[in-house]
Amino acid sequence: MGNRIIKGVIAVLAVLLVLLLGAVVMLESGWTPPGLPVLSPTELPTDPPTDPPTDPPTDPPTDPPTDPPTDPPTDPPTEPPTDPPTEPPTDPPPEIFTLTFAGDCTLGSHPDWFGRPEHFLMTVGTDYAYPFRAVGEYFLNDEFTMVNLEGVLADGGTPADKTYTFRGPTAYSQILTLGGVEAVTLANNHTFDFGYAGYRTTTQTLDGAGVAWTDIYEPRLITTEHGLVIGLVAGNYYFDEAHFTGQIQGLRDRGAQIIICNFHWGNELERQPNADQVEVGHWAIDAGADIVIGHHPHVLQPIEEYHGGIICYSLGNFCFGGNSNPTDKDSVLIQFRVIRTPEGTVTLGDMTAIPMSISGHTDRNDYQPTPLAPESEAYRRVLGKLGLENPVISREEPEN
Repeated sequence: MGNRIIKGVIAVLAVLLVLLLGAVVMLESGWTPPGLPVLSPTELPTDPPTDPPTDPPTDPPTDPPTDPPTDPPTDPPTEPPTDPPTEPPTDPPPEIFTLTFAGDCTLGSHPDWFGRPEHFLMTVGTDYAYPFRAVGEYFLNDEFTMVNLEGVLADGGTPADKTYTFRGPTAYSQILTLGGVEAVTLANNHTFDFGYAGYRTTTQTLDGAGVAWTDIYEPRLITTEHGLVIGLVAGNYYFDEAHFTGQIQGLRDRGAQIIICNFHWGNELERQPNADQVEVGHWAIDAGADIVIGHHPHVLQPIEEYHGGIICYSLGNFCFGGNSNPTDKDSVLIQFRVIRTPEGTVTLGDMTAIPMSISGHTDRNDYQPTPLAPESEAYRRVLGKLGLENPVISREEPEN
């Protein structure tokens, strides 16, 4: 029986071997089973890449997290950041106004001298800017300029019966406007050199030119370009205390922030004020004036500080057409700083004296006032006549 089994196995193996050999022969001869494509050797697939394929990304788990949410913090929430504190706004600085004053201005001459080449009309002609050309930096760059207009502006008229009568043509009002003069005082002994008609022509000419004026019966309240309210009072020779005190107080009641008195007083060519000047100047300050400006002596007199105010007893000549060659040509410009705080309080600040000569020449009057050089002997002489060691009177100013 064992032999029969072995023979059967051998027979099966022989059949399998025959089938295998037949398959090999058919493949080598190109035969393919029906229904299958025949591939050329070049179309046979290449070996697959040796790198194993990467695993495809797996989807994230869809199950919610098993950990329960944590409890919110028990600490209170922090305050949101605040903006850093800003600096409080600073107060605006005070306003500073500059007021300028000069002495006697005679913008003309005696009619008998009109045609003389050395006198005012022939020197100035129609160059109306000429007389104040050398002081333009002061007159044109301040808030307010005032002079003593000692003479008449008229194109004719009958002179008064007196030794010296002074007149210039009405066109000479342009000397004031081009020169930067905002106001004049007419309270002096030459205002009526051509009678009341000459006075009226003068005031009408000034009004037409836009130049403010004041005299003994005409106190003025004016407002400057930048809003400073100035009260003007003027007096000539005879002073009634009650009259002028009433004018000063009346201007203050009407809103004057600074009050200026122009007084024509004293003795000609005297270098010191007399007792009447001192008395009148003091009661004017006591009545409420801030500044007193004096003229008539035609020479300089000292400056005094008194009870918070300043008295300039005489500023002397300035642009003076009444003399072609005066012996004393010393003169001065006075400038005041006026301080107005944001609250509206107005105080008088520093005073500065600018020593001058009435002429650019020492041997004659050329009618063009000229500043003196600070290093010159004449400069120091002018300060001495004013009673000043230096040109500035310093005064306390309010804090910003």
